[in-house]
Amino acid sequence: MPWCRLKARLRTRPQISVRKPSPGRTLLKNTPILQSQLTNLQQAAKQLQTIMDSATKTDDVLNVFNQLTQIQSQIEVLQGQIKYYEESAALSAITVDIVAQASIQQLSIGGWQPVGVARNAIQTLINSLQFLANAGIWGVLFCLPIFLVIGIPLYFVWWVIRRRRAGHKHDRLPTLTPRPLDFGLMIESFDGILPSKLS
Repeated sequence: MPWCRLKARLRTRPQISVRKPSPGRTLLKNTPILQSQLTNLQQAAKQLQTIMDSATKTDDVLNVFNQLTQIQSQIEVLQGQIKYYEESAALSAITVDIVAQASIQQLSIGGWQPVGVARNAIQTLINSLQFLANAGIWGVLFCLPIFLVIGIPLYFVWWVIRRRRAGHKHDRLPTLTPRPLDFGLMIESFDGILPSKLS
């Protein structure tokens, strides 16, 4: 959209301030130089045209024609550059500054801004959840494989050693032979308890 049309549209919105960009001005600075080069080439083309009209030899006509063709191509290139610079300057990018309205300003109570505190709390929560997620990823992708590679063989070695120690302890236990029961002793002790219970 051309700058003049955009500026007219933005006049209806006072909260938006727009500055015309400097690149357009830079492009327009090159235009007078190109215009002077174009004017010089056009004058040279006219002079070559008059020379070609008055030339009588074929070699002279061909030489002038070749020079005139080169100058005509240079003229067309310069005209294209001038047109490009003018259009680029008219349609170049702009900088838009949007000014916040008073109704959109943050809530402030005696210097305390609850919106800012809430934003900080949410940001801290997000950071904590990110830390937990990162720790979980590290645990699954880094710690678990190391545990599987190192921990399982260590557990197997510990289990074998424990089984061997248990086997050696079982071999060292003394064998107990049962004593024959003495029924006479049992009856005497039973007779001594029973009368006291009955009385």
